[in-house]
Parts: sequence; C-alpha cells; structure tokens
Amino acid sequence: MPALINYANKTITTASLGPNPTVYGQSVTFTATVTAITAGLPTPTGSVVFFDGTTELDMETLDNTGTATFTTSALVAGSHAITVQYLGDSNFSGSTSLAVSQTVNQAGTTTALVGNPSPSVYGQMVTFTATVSPVAPGGGTPTGSVEFFDGTTELDTETLDNTGTASFTSSALAVGSHSITVQYLGDGNFTGNASSAFSQTVNQAATTTALAGGPSPSVFGQTVTFTATISPVAPGAGSPTGSVEFFDGTTELDTETLDNTGTASFTTSALAVGSHSITVEYLGDGNFTGNTSSAFSQTVNQAGSATSLSLSSSKVVYGQSVTFTATVGAVAPGSGTPTGSVEFFDGTTELDTADLSGGSATFGTATLAVGTHSITAQYLGDDNFTGSTSPAQSLSVTSPVGVGTTTRVVSSANPSVFGQSVTFTATVKASVPGHGTPTGTVAFLDGTSTLGTATVSAGRASFKISTLAVANNAITAVYSGDTTFAGSTSPTLNQTVNQDATRTTVTASSKKSVFGQSVTFTATVTARSPGGGTPAGQVTFMDGSTQLGNATLSGGTATLTISSLSVGTTDITVVYGRDTDFLSSTSTALDHRVNQDSTTTVISSSSNPSVHGQPVTFTATVAAAAPGGGTPTGMVTFYDGSTVLGTATLSGGVASFETSALSVGTRSITALYGGDADFNGSKSAILKQVVQSKSNAIRLVANVPPTYDEIAALPDDGMDDLLIHDLALEQVSVG
Repeated sequence: MPALINYANKTITTASLGPNPTVYGQSVTFTATVTAITAGLPTPTGSVVFFDGTTELDMETLDNTGTATFTTSALVAGSHAITVQYLGDSNFSGSTSLAVSQTVNQAGTTTALVGNPSPSVYGQMVTFTATVSPVAPGGGTPTGSVEFFDGTTELDTETLDNTGTASFTSSALAVGSHSITVQYLGDGNFTGNASSAFSQTVNQAATTTALAGGPSPSVFGQTVTFTATISPVAPGAGSPTGSVEFFDGTTELDTETLDNTGTASFTTSALAVGSHSITVEYLGDGNFTGNTSSAFSQTVNQAGSATSLSLSSSKVVYGQSVTFTATVGAVAPGSGTPTGSVEFFDGTTELDTADLSGGSATFGTATLAVGTHSITAQYLGDDNFTGSTSPAQSLSVTSPVGVGTTTRVVSSANPSVFGQSVTFTATVKASVPGHGTPTGTVAFLDGTSTLGTATVSAGRASFKISTLAVANNAITAVYSGDTTFAGSTSPTLNQTVNQDATRTTVTASSKKSVFGQSVTFTATVTARSPGGGTPAGQVTFMDGSTQLGNATLSGGTATLTISSLSVGTTDITVVYGRDTDFLSSTSTALDHRVNQDSTTTVISSSSNPSVHGQPVTFTATVAAAAPGGGTPTGMVTFYDGSTVLGTATLSGGVASFETSALSVGTRSITALYGGDADFNGSKSAILKQVVQSKSNAIRLVANVPPTYDEIAALPDDGMDDLLIHDLALEQVSVG
C-alpha cells in the first residue's frame, strides 16, 4: 500500500479495513500502522486520527507495535474515502496514509405486522402495528414511512418512530375477511420491503334494541307511538340500518325502516282494549346482527263515551208519535264508533232498548201519557267504551181534542221475498177510558213514503202490496182520526223483504244440428213462488265448463246464437248471475247433439277433350251442405273408373291432381272426399273425360280440308286415319 514519507525521522502510515463492502449498521474495523522509514529506529508513539474524507471519525493511541484500530457501525450508505493522520511524537514527524475506499450498501429489512384485536366486529377499533427491522449483518433503526393496505386498497401512510415502529388504527373495516399488508418504502440506509399478509376477520357487530311506548296506559282509539332504537354492542360501533318489525304478541303490526340514527317509530290507534306485549325484532343488515327487544307492556283501557239525546218534537198531542234519537261518541283522546245498546227512559221507567248503528239509536212511541216526561238515554257500553247517560230532555204530552186511539199494524208474511204479495192490517182502538169504534182512513207508510191508504171498517184497515223493495222496510200505520177519535201512529213494523229465488231453463232452436249450423239457445229466468216480478241482469251460456257467451235478460229471456259447437254431444247450461231483487240459479243441462255435416263434391277438368299424353288437371271442390257451414279439410282420391289415379289434400275446400297417363278413350273420372272430424265424405258425379289419339287429332270438319301444317304434324302412320268426307278434294301435297 502506498505511504506518505517524511524526511526528518521519517515515518510511514498505512491504513487497512475490513470487511469491504459492508451494509449499513454492520461493524467495520479500520487499522492504522505507523512505522519508521529508517530501520533500527524505535517504534513511533503517540496518536492517529481516522478521517472519512474531511470528517474526523476518531483518535486512537498507537500501541507498542505502532498500531491503532477504530471500529464503527455508523457509516452511512455510500462510498467513503478513509484516511489516517499520524500526529507524530518527539522523535518522529507525522504522516498521513493514502485514502482507502470503504463501500457501505443499504441494509436489507424485514417487516412484521400484527393486528389487535383479531378477529374484531364491525365498528371496533383495530390497531395494526408494523415493526421494520434490519437484516443481519445490518444494524440500526430504519426510518421513513410505511403504507398499510387492505388487499390492493391503500388504507394509510404512517412514519416510523425511533424504534422502527408505526401503527394504524381504524374502525371502518367492512364485515368480512381482510388481507392486511404493509409496504416499507425504505430510506437512505435501508431497502424497502413488504410484510406477509395478516388476515383480519371482521364479524357483524351484535346489537341491542330499546323499545319505548307512549302514552301508557292508553284508551281505545288513542294514538300510541312505539319507538325502537337499535344500538351496537361494544366494542362494535356505527349506526345499524335496515328494518324492524313491530309485534303485538305473535301478531305483526308493522315494518318500519331505521333512520340514520338507528331509530324507527310506529304509530297506531287500533289496539284493542286489554294488555299488549309489544316487541320489536331487528332484522339485521350486512354489518349488524338482528335481535329482539324485551317486551313492552302496553295497557289499553276502555275509552269514555258521551251520550246526547234529541227529540223529534218537544211537545206532542196524546197519541201522536214522537221519535227519540240517541247519539253516542268517543271522549278524547279515545276515538272510534261505539257499538252496543241504548236504553231509553221516561224518568226511571224503561221505555225501550235499541241497538246502535253508526253511533246512533232511535226509538219512536205514541203511547206516552198526558203530562211532562223527563226522557234520558243510557248507553250500556261495549268492550271498547264505557257507558254514559245523556242529559234529560223534557217532553210535553197534551190531551187530544177527541177520544185518544191506539193503532197497531201487522203483516201477513214477514219476512217476505221480492214480488210476494203482503197484506198490512192496521187495528185502531179507542184508548182507555174512551170507547167506541173509530172510523176514517189509515195511511200505510214505508219510512216517510206513503204506500197507500185504506178505509177503517170495524176498527180495521188492510192494504196489499207486492212492490216492496228488498230491504228492512220500516212500516207504520197512521190513523187520521175522525170527528170523535183522535189520530194515532202505530209502532214501527220492520218488514224484511229478501231477494226471491229464481228458476232458469234453457231451450234450443233444434234438438240436433250439424257442424257449422247456427243454433239459438234461449234462456228463461222466472221468479219462484211466492215471489213475483221479472228478473233482470245477465246470463252466461256454458258448454260443460266452457263459457260460450253472455247475454242480457229482456223480459226475463235472453238468447245466444252460435255456429261453432264441436261435433258430439254437448251439455248446455245457463247460469243466471242475480240482481238486486233476485238470487242466482243454474239451469238443468240441455243435451244437444252436433253431427257431422254432409258435403258435396264437384269435379272439373282443365282440358276436355284431351290428347293422349297431354297433362290434364282435375280439380275437386268440396263444400259444406246447408244448413251446415265451414270449410271441409282432409283428402280427396281421384278415380278413373275403379282405378285410383292419385290423392290430394284439400286447401280452402279445393284439391287438384294432374296426370298425363290417361288412356285413349272416354274415361269415367270421379273424386271421392273421405271426410274429416266435422264433415262426412262425398263422391262427385262422373266426369266423362275424352282422350283422343294423336292420329285422330286432325280431322276434316265441316267440309274443310286439313291444312298442310296439320297434315305435316301427324305421325308417320297417321295419314290413314284422316276422315275423308264425300266432298271432292283437290290433291294435297305433303312434300
């Protein structure tokens, strides 16, 4: 190795190193040796200074062999020019070694990755910690940054601390399995690397459901709101989504969607009176498991009621009818329509009990005694409403001018059916202490409509009617009074008129028909005794279970004409579909036979007469015979006498067959149609087809000689067949 030479007590300083190259953090030892140039001189003493370029690294004292060493692991990555300077002593001058090159490469690294906790649940904080370490013989602490990845998705970038560690904390990992890796990006002294994958499983977070309701207790018809709040169970976090189902016991009430706070509400006013066990079932979502709340006990009490009373008149004459109307409503916060019964009282005397309808009940009477009456209505309550009593209403009943009467009305048939004749009989009597037999007239009313009047005879009057509507008819008899007796109104008679039964029959224009023939079916719907009248509405004609058509009744009858019945026996029925006055009915099945229709077959020739060997087309036309209709299908066979020429398929009722094989002579051509499912077969009349030989094709006709061209066209042996008439002919040259 080269050395620097001093010329006064000269020394030489050398530097050596090892190992070379190294990696960052690896220990390297530099050795300086100082020797006297002149042999026999003592060993130099003192100190040497180690330099990296111009940067002093260390000072060491020479040992008794003139040697000093310096060991370091702090050289940064790169190329270093190492020199040693001997400072000299009292006997020797200083000297400096030549530079030696020390190469320091980047040290390799490894990255360890852990996650905690693992597994985790949705919303739970998970910390991933990456520790970057040098690979031996490298040493030191890596610096710089690491990138955290979920699969190929970058999650975060963090800076390594002074221990080579970096952490990333997240609560945003989705439910599922995650492959977490860390990429160390390296620094000046260390190479980068990627960690092995860390499998982080994120499970659905558990939930709890809090259920509140109010107001509780409530009353029937009161609006109650139930609110469900879904919360994650720690360490899970976030806001559950999806739906909750509200239950009353095992009965589902409603399904609602959670808002962004995990809350859903259901409001109802339809809970029945009683104790209700309300629960909510959260159905879960992709991140949260479902759960069911504890039961919330909701008590629903009867709602209060309020009863009011009105009178048709506050002052009547004895025997005059007066109507009391009680109206019962719910008391807030309850709601709904009370049902049940109302008792009407005159003071403490019960007059009558009437059922509520739509919250109202009425009672009419004409029998209250002369005087002042305190009328009240007492609602008895039902399952949902408590009872209540109306304020009293005062009714004044005054004495009539004449003797008071009482009127009663009865029905000859109750219930009755629509169209049935019903006789209403009114009996009019003098009120005690009066006596005698009232005369005059009685008007019979259905509600407020007058049905008719009748004369009182022997205290009775009768009226017959057969036109009452189907309904509950409120019949009263109003006696008009006479010069002696005061008028009076009977109690209401509820005359029930039901729909009348019907009888439906069906007839046909003919018992049998053929395919395609028009047949008219007539349905007749009549009222059954004791009802009467003429049913209206629609009837449906059926062939077994197949609907043929509908028709509207007119005068109780309806017809359907049809020509599309299939061949065979059909069971025709008619179904009457009822109307407001009559019930439905179905006729007895009518057997109707549809036979195959007859046909006619006509044959024609495309050329008649024809010449032997000439193509001739025979055309058969097959038609349905009246009264049938339609277009026959199937096959036609063509005959020459009893010999089959060929067959053809009908298309549009027409079939054609072409032949050039007919023998010379008069042929008896026929066409035989074989029939199909709807049509019988038929045979045409004989067509006389004349087939001439070619030699007889040219004749002298009407004394006109053949032309040259006609004679020239004959075969060689045809000349003898010319028919020569008795007309003198000139010589004809045939060339």
